[in-house]
Amino acid sequence: MWQTFAFMALMTVGQQVATPPLEFLNIRAPMGIYGANRPDSKKYHPGDNFILAFDINGLKVDAIGQAFYSLAGELFDKDGKSIIKTSPKETAAFNPLGGARLPAYAAVPINLEMPAGTYTYKLTLTDLTDKRTNLLTQSFEVLPKSLGFVLWHMTYENNLPAPPVGVPGQEFILRFCVTGFATDPQTRKPNVSFSVRILDEAGIPTLSKPFTGEAKDLPEEFKDIFPVSIPIRPNRPGRFRIEASVTDNLTRTKTTIKQETPFLVLEPK
Repeated sequence: MWQTFAFMALMTVGQQVATPPLEFLNIRAPMGIYGANRPDSKKYHPGDNFILAFDINGLKVDAIGQAFYSLAGELFDKDGKSIIKTSPKETAAFNPLGGARLPAYAAVPINLEMPAGTYTYKLTLTDLTDKRTNLLTQSFEVLPKSLGFVLWHMTYENNLPAPPVGVPGQEFILRFCVTGFATDPQTRKPNVSFSVRILDEAGIPTLSKPFTGEAKDLPEEFKDIFPVSIPIRPNRPGRFRIEASVTDNLTRTKTTIKQETPFLVLEPK
């Protein structure tokens, strides 16, 4: 009989489900919270946001799908000096589809006066249910001031963040800012022009003419950075690419930069 009890005890131990490790998965640097991955995840212009998106795996989730965790971030300059620190933000999450995987993100603003150089961001994750922790460390470079796109993202009509995925009839707004442009020495005014076009899967523009605009007489609040908003209302399904170009007409060679993002329109079924 003792042998029977011993065998049953071994079976009970063997049937215990191990707690999965608390970890960061699918780490990426998107353009906006839900956007496509940045072309270069390690380089940022002053005025941009450093955004880390990821999935948290291994959180303790209760029977009704609730999990509780916190994120605390700290940014260090090239000399290891802490320059930005955020207190732990406690969050209650809900996993209606089950499982222990949860999407999350963290963001750090890069102000217009942040010196060029390499920075290191450390993000501490804590499962508030059982106090397990994990640390994510990412480095990136702030570029010297130059003509660049910053804060590139898409929103819905109500300004809530949107992914570059939709169905015909929805309305999206592509938003970005331009910084690092020159100004006239006498008038202190810029002379910047921009265009935005949409291309289909074959690389053919959907319209014969792009959306165009210019910035020549900006209010004081936009003297270092000016915003651009382009409404996009898809009317048919397909795989598209949105391209934007900006030209600084005051530079000797008329400096032009380009940025693009994919855009997927699904057929409702």
